[in-house]
Amino acid sequence: MTDTPDETTQARRAELRRTYEERTKEAGVFQVRNAKNGRVLLASGLDLHGPLNRVAFELDSKGCRHPELVNDLKTFERGDFVIEVLEMVVPKDDPDFDPRKELEILEQKYLASLDRTTAYNRDDRIRYP
Repeated sequence: MTDTPDETTQARRAELRRTYEERTKEAGVFQVRNAKNGRVLLASGLDLHGPLNRVAFELDSKGCRHPELVNDLKTFERGDFVIEVLEMVVPKDDPDFDPRKELEILEQKYLASLDRTTAYNRDDRIRYP
């Protein structure tokens, strides 16, 4: 007996889901830099794949949760905004290794050097879910 198209589709979806869940998640800090005026949006994520895609989509659709960035998206071209990964959490073989704690350290490092007068960020909440 052969699989129906629905069974084949469900099996393929299950395989894709399993592959996605088993992949290595990469935590880190990134920024969106306006190449024309130098303003930056600092952000981070425990799994950068999602936040980087989300930010790219927000830039492409000219909508995001930072009002000043939205205003600049109306003024400047999409190509003027560059997404850059600043630093990744380096996994360790230590059983006590906690990527959340390591990411917090990186976040504090970059928040400490952030020029708040030109940043789109208005608070220290930079982590994307």
